[in-house]
Amino acid sequence: MIKNLLPKRPKDIHKGKAGKLLIIAGSPSMAGAAIISAKSALKSGAGLVHVSLDKELWPVVQSGEPCAICIGREGLNAESLTGYDAIAVGPGLGTGTDEKYIVENLLKNYSGKLILDADALNLIAEHGLLRNKSAAGSRTVPSQPAAKLIITPHPGEAARLLRSTSADINSAREDSVKKLASLCGGIAVLKGFETLISDCANHIWLNPTGNPGMATAGSGDVLTGSICAFAGMGKSPADAAIAGVFVHGLAGDIAAEEIGEYGITAMDIALALPRAIKIIQDS
Repeated sequence: MIKNLLPKRPKDIHKGKAGKLLIIAGSPSMAGAAIISAKSALKSGAGLVHVSLDKELWPVVQSGEPCAICIGREGLNAESLTGYDAIAVGPGLGTGTDEKYIVENLLKNYSGKLILDADALNLIAEHGLLRNKSAAGSRTVPSQPAAKLIITPHPGEAARLLRSTSADINSAREDSVKKLASLCGGIAVLKGFETLISDCANHIWLNPTGNPGMATAGSGDVLTGSICAFAGMGKSPADAAIAGVFVHGLAGDIAAEEIGEYGITAMDIALALPRAIKIIQDS
């Protein structure tokens, strides 16, 4: 199934046809999240990756991933957003007022494929950004954002989104991932052992790749970058999530085979992404 989603490239492809991405990530204490997610998108095959973050962090990100292009956050308006094939927001973002505006702006003005992770999900949970008042009264119902959403919560983030607890999420993972897909009106990826993916029609996919060594800071940022890359290549939100989760887990398995589970870092997973894709294509 994954091999069919990731065919070998045509000989005449160029970077403009391989996906133009925007990743809105990073903050003064977590600039590495921007580096990891951008590197993972590029290692997954993205043709062009713009990283939006504060200017004082540009040298840090460009040192960590020189193939990424840094841009500011002040010009992220509806017109500029239309030029991207997919956008990811959240890794290391922060949860202040400015960041809340960024997420609101994306939900309102971007109509392409939008991956929401980490602090973007925390902002959504805190401020109810995927909910509005129904005309019938005060009962809240999911809103309909313009974007085609893919959300990637771990159990703690899922619990905040669903007003539940991590224990409840883990005890009923299939039910939880269905609720998450319904909440966002798109694709939900519930991370963890045997990561689950669901669409709004209650179709569920269970991922077989991955290992305990991937329980390390930044692993989710790798997944966000990979899913964004596949979405930017023209895959549907469901197919981008399925391929991204599988490839991410396989890259983690490659890293575990080479160095053991205890020492894996997010960067080890990111650097193994091309080999994971090659194994799939050569299978």
